[in-house]
Amino acid sequence: MDENDFDSELTWRDIKNHNYYNNEKKKKQFFVLILYTFFLVPGYGAQGGKAEDLKKYVNEKGEGIIVNSSRGIIFAYEKMPEFGPKRFAEAAREATMQMGKEIREAL
Repeated sequence: MDENDFDSELTWRDIKNHNYYNNEKKKKQFFVLILYTFFLVPGYGAQGGKAEDLKKYVNEKGEGIIVNSSRGIIFAYEKMPEFGPKRFAEAAREATMQMGKEIREAL
């Protein structure tokens, strides 16, 4: 598939609403786009997103996404009493390391 296979069929609304996923032509177009860009995937962590949920956003190499987890990292100390607010940075680091491990294992 190359740029000649694109038409107005795939829209940003399709991507946002995952409408491409059950349409093979739109799905192929989406994965060609992923080769040339990164997609920000919000909702991981505090918003309930799991590492397994990320599989549908990556290309066949497991690439093409940037995962956001602001609250899950910023407020990690609240879920890790061994750190507490005074050791905020250590809790944030631990949460980040755990997130990376979960994502690598899922993909």
